[in-house]
Amino acid sequence: KSRSRHRAQAAAAAETGWRRGAAALAALLLTALVLAVLRSPSAGAEPGHSAASVSLRAAPAAGAAGQALMDDDAGELVASAGLLCCEYEVWGKVQHVYMRKYTKQKADQLGVTGYVLNTEAKTVRGEACGTPAALATFKGWLETTGAPKARIERAQFRNERGVPGSPFSAFEVRKVKLANGKQWAD
Repeated sequence: KSRSRHRAQAAAAAETGWRRGAAALAALLLTALVLAVLRSPSAGAEPGHSAASVSLRAAPAAGAAGQALMDDDAGELVASAGLLCCEYEVWGKVQHVYMRKYTKQKADQLGVTGYVLNTEAKTVRGEACGTPAALATFKGWLETTGAPKARIERAQFRNERGVPGSPFSAFEVRKVKLANGKQWAD
């Protein structure tokens, strides 16, 4: 009886691991596809320039990202230091499951800088900066995996921008006291 229960638990764990791995691989492939599209010439683009660089030049309110992104001599879109930053928020069972700790571990493993903190809304949020590949992997992990005991419902990423250098020296867990006097929402 315990052998069959053990087999069922092992099968469930294997299926969950497979789904998480497949989702992370899908996020990585999507990032590679987006980068390939950004680097491919477009029929309407000037010779030697990618479609993405043309649309960036046409966007009047490019702001900080427009300043950090530039065309190199080959016409490819590059960030001056190759770094991207974004803000994120993750919903689900993400407090009381060591989500902040595991988020820091994953960020350190990938070389991503930034921070993570708990919110009153029972979410975790923060900011992350890293290479495009590292940031894509980190985002995929936040969307699909998280801490071992976490149940991710959804993740939102906003304000993604190219930066000349990371505004953070490391990735940190920000321990903020919430209105209830604790570091997590009740």
